[in-house]
Formats: sequence, structure tokens, C-alpha cells
Amino acid sequence: MRYFMDSWITVFLGLIALGSVVQVAFLVAVAVLGLRTMRVAGEIRTRAESELRDPIAHVTEAARNVKEISAIVAGEARAVQGTAQHAADEVREVKDSVVRAARTPWVELSAFAKGVACAVTTFRATSSAAPPVYEPPAPAAETFAAPQAPSAVRWPRRA
Repeated sequence: MRYFMDSWITVFLGLIALGSVVQVAFLVAVAVLGLRTMRVAGEIRTRAESELRDPIAHVTEAARNVKEISAIVAGEARAVQGTAQHAADEVREVKDSVVRAARTPWVELSAFAKGVACAVTTFRATSSAAPPVYEPPAPAAETFAAPQAPSAVRWPRRA
């Protein structure tokens, strides 16, 4: 029985040794593939840096130009806003001066006089006699005589 157990132990120890050899081979393969991958990645990086250096420089310059343009536009916008505010202030001042001029006593007196004149005209028109009534002409004769002019309407005179 002892021989039987010794053979099993030998088999298991052989399997453990074989597993260790497989692990070492796997680690060596991973290391070799890692080195190859690192070399290829380095080559790709150097090629990308050389090919992208000019476009990145152009993009950086374009971004700088856009920044300068936006600063110029912002300054112009502030200038336009200041000009608009100044114009609004001037319009407000002119409006105030026109309102002050419109409220002077001479303007008020002139408006009062015009109102009185309009009231007098209206009073005279309504207080006069009733408007004249139109009288139609007399019927024409049986003969063919020249038509007669209508009788004159007399309008009352105003006093």
C-alpha cells in the first residue's frame, strides 16, 4: 500500500511542477507581449506627436485669435452701450426742456384765448335764429316758357 501512496504523491508533485512551468511560460509570454506593445505604442506616440504638432499649433493660434476678437467685440459693445445711454440721457433732457417750455404762462394764456374764441364762435352759431327754410319754386306753367330762378333765400344777419 505504501508503494501505491508513493506513486500518487509523485504524480501530484509532478502536476504541481508542470503547473509552475506553465505559469512561468505564461508570465514570460505576457512580458514579451508587453514589451512589444510598449514599443509599438511608443512608435505610434512619436508619429502622432510629429503629425499633430502643426494642427495643434494652428488650433492654439485660432483659439488665441478668437479670444482677442471676443475682447474687441466686448469693448465695442461697451462703447455702444455707453453711447446709447448718453443718447437716451440727451433725449430725456430735451424732453424735459420741451415740457418746461410748454408749461410757460404764455403758452397757457394762448391756449386759454383759443378756447375762449372757439366758445364765442360756437355760442354765436347756436344762438342765432333758426336756419332758413328752402322754398321750392312755383310749378311751371303749361306753356313752354323759360324756367324761372328760384326765389332768393334770405339769411338773417348776425348782430
